[in-house]
Amino acid sequence: MGSGFGLGLGIPSPEPKPHPNQARFHALHDANSRTYFQFVASARWLGLRLDLICSALLVCGTLAAVAAKAIGGRAFGGGGNAGLLGAALIFLVRLAGLFQWTVRQTAELENQMVSVERLLSYAQLPQVRLGLGLGLGLGLGLVLTLTLTLT
Repeated sequence: MGSGFGLGLGIPSPEPKPHPNQARFHALHDANSRTYFQFVASARWLGLRLDLICSALLVCGTLAAVAAKAIGGRAFGGGGNAGLLGAALIFLVRLAGLFQWTVRQTAELENQMVSVERLLSYAQLPQVRLGLGLGLGLGLGLVLTLTLTLT
């Protein structure tokens, strides 16, 4: 009983051994996730602020429409044309949505242009060629040579 366990066999562990590069992978993945989270958080922050601005603008427009209707004088256009006031409020809502879309698209364009600038700067770095002599014969007289480029 149990004599087979002393023959050099390892005791099975409930947790597998981590890969040697696992810690480095997690560190790099965390760094990438941090930048992505910052981008998403800033987009949400911008969206919330734009919603607050547009809501305040809509409230001011609605209060002005109610004041114009209540006063009824010529100072606010007579206040008698409810259809015109409703059209103005609908136009205000559509204009607010267009404003939000424009600002978000501008922020996205700036983010993409930063990516292009980084790619252009990486393309201008000097290349280092290492002759490792790695070749892959494809069997048809073709040899594929691998050249490493370090930046």
